[in-house]
Amino acid sequence: MKDLQKKTLIKDIYNYDYLSRHSIYFERSLIFKEISGDFKERRPVIVEFGAFNSLITHNVIEESEKAFLFTESFHAYEFMKKLNKKCKLFGDNVNIKLYSLDLLNVVNECLNQINKKADVIVVGFGLGSRISNLTEFIRYIYSWLSDTGVLFISFYNQDYFDLINSQNRKANKPITALYSRLGYEKKKDSPLLKNYKSYSVKNIKTAVLKSFKETDIDIYTYPYLSGIIKINEYDRSVLDEIREADKNHAKQGKFGQFIYAIAHKKDEEVKNESSKNEELIIFLEKHRILYYEKKDHFGPDSNGLLKSLEGEDDFLKDTLLLKTVVLYKKDKGYSSEKEWIYIILPCNYSVNYSDSKYALVPENVINGKFGQRVISPVSIFMLKEERADSQYDNLFFSYRDSITTNYILVTGSANKGVIKLKKDDFFALATEMGVKLENQFI
Repeated sequence: MKDLQKKTLIKDIYNYDYLSRHSIYFERSLIFKEISGDFKERRPVIVEFGAFNSLITHNVIEESEKAFLFTESFHAYEFMKKLNKKCKLFGDNVNIKLYSLDLLNVVNECLNQINKKADVIVVGFGLGSRISNLTEFIRYIYSWLSDTGVLFISFYNQDYFDLINSQNRKANKPITALYSRLGYEKKKDSPLLKNYKSYSVKNIKTAVLKSFKETDIDIYTYPYLSGIIKINEYDRSVLDEIREADKNHAKQGKFGQFIYAIAHKKDEEVKNESSKNEELIIFLEKHRILYYEKKDHFGPDSNGLLKSLEGEDDFLKDTLLLKTVVLYKKDKGYSSEKEWIYIILPCNYSVNYSDSKYALVPENVINGKFGQRVISPVSIFMLKEERADSQYDNLFFSYRDSITTNYILVTGSANKGVIKLKKDDFFALATEMGVKLENQFI
């Protein structure tokens, strides 16, 4: 049975070119090393996107408590389901799912099984470059990780392509050895190429994976030498030596054809989130505000948060979720936090402001300051009370009259959980904190 499994799972890989095959094997080795090192005491929950094109988790599926294999190929999905039924290709711990890259669909079907429980999430085979809204994708992925979870994600490396293009221009040669896994046809207007976006090593840590600390992200690039030579001009023994040199250089180099990022969610992040939530609860109790708390439901944005609460009908009854939008004056810039403008409003509304005068504070700046995506108004109130200066005086309420429910929802301080308050109690607290109506801002 194991021989049958092995032959079936890697059959398609042998139809790939040399670089593709060995890139997949390299990805598999990274995942195996990560799991064998971090999960010695228990069996991990594994999630892989783009499975059956490469099955990066092939070597570790049997070691998992549960594995969720998502494929967007209907043909691959049907084939693997039939094969699994016929010859029991996978154990009972493996779930085969058909999906699109719209993660809300995944949330609907599998939320309770993977939310905050996924120990390892794999986005392999360069799939990170195919995701159109990568920021939103990473938000959801981060929320699914367990307290010490690991994200493995791979991208096409812009640094590699820039280097090759530069060398070819200097030598007055056509582009070669590029995009082999994409079936690149040496055409800049290739429709297939337009579906992919390459990233540089520099911006992976600072921009793409900004939910994680830079120190908790390991970067590999692979392959480099194998990607700039003509494979058919060398015999197998030489190619093997070059491939081993690429592996040895993967951790230190930056010009490999693909970027592999391994990002760790650390224990201290979880502890910090818990302490922030405790501070918020203490603040509410200090002001004698009655509250109801759901600790295990949260999302990376308003839609995700509400989706995570589906099925909690009693808790959601007669409620409306509030959010906080942060603006800055264009003539002042966003570097001065004292000039920021905080506007509280229902989650299904947008702030009405003049584009010529105001702009949204960049998301990475907000994340760095608050550690939140859906900023809780109560978090702002708490910060205002802690400070003696005027940093949080620019507080406004938008669409207040549209709130007809008797209860409102706000997120916890670190997007961990959601809190339900009486509307009248919240309005009284907002008045005490000096929140002004929107027309005073406009």
